[in-house]
Amino acid sequence: MKFKGIAALAAAATVSSAGAWATTYTETVDAGNTLASSITLPGGTTSVEGKLEGGGDNQPADLYKFTLDADSRLTIRLLSSAFDANLLLFNSLGQGLAGNDDTIPGFTPCDTASSASLDSCISIDLLAGDYFVAASINNAYGYDADGRIMLGNDNGILPTPSLQVLSYVLGGTLYGADRDYTLTFIATGDSEVPLPAALPMFASALAGGTFLRRRKGAKA
Repeated sequence: MKFKGIAALAAAATVSSAGAWATTYTETVDAGNTLASSITLPGGTTSVEGKLEGGGDNQPADLYKFTLDADSRLTIRLLSSAFDANLLLFNSLGQGLAGNDDTIPGFTPCDTASSASLDSCISIDLLAGDYFVAASINNAYGYDADGRIMLGNDNGILPTPSLQVLSYVLGGTLYGADRDYTLTFIATGDSEVPLPAALPMFASALAGGTFLRRRKGAKA
């Protein structure tokens, strides 16, 4: 038996037992571009209303930490009409998992809407645990402590986590005013529900008992 598209799980990527349910987080303090300066999203967050800071030679990236309470298929979308949105995803250690900038070779967008716009989307199977997502502008990259690129917006979903670990994230240059964006999370489950180990034995015992009763009835 399978439960597909569990409604409760679909409601929030960051649901926790202590968190509120299905809420929007508004970025009032600028999220940092390192793991240490990232903003931790409250439990129950399903969307983020954020802003990339503009200005001369500014290469903005906002990094958020979130928690999955169960193994899930997670879909993250970065939507903006003000810039070319790019996404980067990291595990709890800062190892790169995926990057997206519209349609790229070897990577299927979440849907046709993603490929027809400058919005970005990552849909990936993840285990329960902590993760980091970076919202940035075109040409977004994660760098290790030695300044080497360890994940880029055109990487798609990596077959295995990167060996290098994130030190900071930078995007392309954003001139002029600050630019608004919306970051959304949808997690869906597809959980196998096996019979408990005792149940097959119990079922066999019932079948055997029925067979014995039938044999006794035939003898009578």
